[in-house]
Amino acid sequence: MIQIDNRTEYQTALEKGFNPLMQWRYFEMNIRLRVVIQEELFGSISFVKENELFYRYMWNNSINVCEETGIELYEYSASYISHIISKGSDRRMATDPRNVNILCLNKHNRWEFGDIKVRKGMNIYPQNKIVIDLLKRDYAKL
Repeated sequence: MIQIDNRTEYQTALEKGFNPLMQWRYFEMNIRLRVVIQEELFGSISFVKENELFYRYMWNNSINVCEETGIELYEYSASYISHIISKGSDRRMATDPRNVNILCLNKHNRWEFGDIKVRKGMNIYPQNKIVIDLLKRDYAKL
């Protein structure tokens, strides 16, 4: 795990072809730096325009395959960008790429509207549980 603590380290990673926001399994970013960069890239996500910026970023920087089924998703749709922790539950996490799954509409709805039993039955649940714990730990530091 490579630690990114400041803007220079972040910029160096970008210049070398890495994206610490997206490649979070390899780069651990200081949460304050992460939040500042997310706000610069996507704004406060309180408007449709900012939602669209974030959703397009996620689509353009992800493998466009449903993480639950493995089905290829051919054309962009904001409905394929599924928050692991809902935007309404903690607005600070709304533009954190770690807080997103790429899911087909059926599986997006299953995750978003399913109860815990439904969620636990999904293939993405074990990894999402790790992400939920990580996000809660990081954002508790703010």
